Amino acid sequence: MLKAKIHRRIIFPLTRKIVKWTYLEFALFLNQVPWLYFAYLKGIDPRFPKLAFSRETQLVIEGFPRSANTFAVIAFLDAQDEPVSIAHHLHMPAQIIRAIHRNVPALVLIREPDQAIASLMVRHPAIQVASAFKWYLMFYQLLLEYRTKIVIATFNEVTNNLSRVIQRLNEKFQAQFSASTPCEQGLERIFWKIEQIERDPNKACFPSQARMQKKSLALKKVNSPPYRGLLSEAQQLYSTFTSDKFQ
Repeated sequence: MLKAKIHRRIIFPLTRKIVKWTYLEFALFLNQVPWLYFAYLKGIDPRFPKLAFSRETQLVIEGFPRSANTFAVIAFLDAQDEPVSIAHHLHMPAQIIRAIHRNVPALVLIREPDQAIASLMVRHPAIQVASAFKWYLMFYQLLLEYRTKIVIATFNEVTNNLSRVIQRLNEKFQAQFSASTPCEQGLERIFWKIEQIERDPNKACFPSQARMQKKSLALKKVNSPPYRGLLSEAQQLYSTFTSDKFQ
């Protein structure tokens, strides 16, 4: 009798809800329990061994998509004298939470929500604006309680002064990562590596006239009346994370 009640009141309603979820919504739900998310991801994503946190991980770099994730990882590795094992590019807060629980340095990247979401829409035209906002909000909301235990860097800080971001990592975690500033040749090497990864014009990390036009249209949609409430909530979250108190 008890088993039947549990199925009727809990299992069946939850199952119906999960069936209606998109993959993104389901993944975000699992991020509330990091070990469950990693167990799920390990079974479905072939990138898991390369990108996910492991016993060898020395640093985690994560952020919402289009927040200078690729630049941060490649430029950081380029600055190091020795190889560093980095967990990155899952774009999910579970990576950061696991790093905190394992006492591993963690760098969280953040960009103004309208800019990040519009850029994501250019990269992935099929994504819905509301879904992108939900992703942005849940990503950073799940990290709110941990923000004093991580280093937070904005898009502009990463792309214009990564050496200072690395110095903050060293200060926060008593680490010894190299924080050298790349010379002109070094930057060319970093940009070349990024271009080898992002060959699709829609997925490129660097601006072009075509991408700028598409992004302008995406920005208009993101800032349109139906999404002003979500945008306001996301902007408040951005302000909370970028407050001097947590830098």
